Amino acid sequence: MKLYWFVVSQGRILGLLFLIGWGLGIFYDLVRVARRLFGVGKWVADITDVLYWMGVTVVLWYAQNQAAEGVVRFCQLLTVAFGMILYYSILSSKVLWVVYTPLHFFGKQFRRLYRYTIGRVIDKCAQAEKRMAYEEAEKKKEKE
Repeated sequence: MKLYWFVVSQGRILGLLFLIGWGLGIFYDLVRVARRLFGVGKWVADITDVLYWMGVTVVLWYAQNQAAEGVVRFCQLLTVAFGMILYYSILSSKVLWVVYTPLHFFGKQFRRLYRYTIGRVIDKCAQAEKRMAYEEAEKKKEKE
């Protein structure tokens, strides 16, 4: 009976790590959506990748310590990788589309709203400031 519970607990650990792999894949897709929306450069993308993998390391270390009582097995790491690979091959493109499309749409609408309201006010203030500076320059020329 002791062997049965050992096998069941190992199966539970592998299932948990498989789901963690899916969760890490979803989180990375959210990072990819944020990069696309904000149009970041190569250096920022590289930095976010490093930060992502540092976070993955912390999550895996914590999950391994909690679920497997600190016992790290190579098959557990392979299970996480398998979960991520399976997520990317099956759902990644769909999740990217579902998340990116509405955010992109609302971002466009927000930019339009900004451009036609606040943007115009800022433009008019800038034009008035330029006009005042030009008039002051003209007055100085007349005095000379």
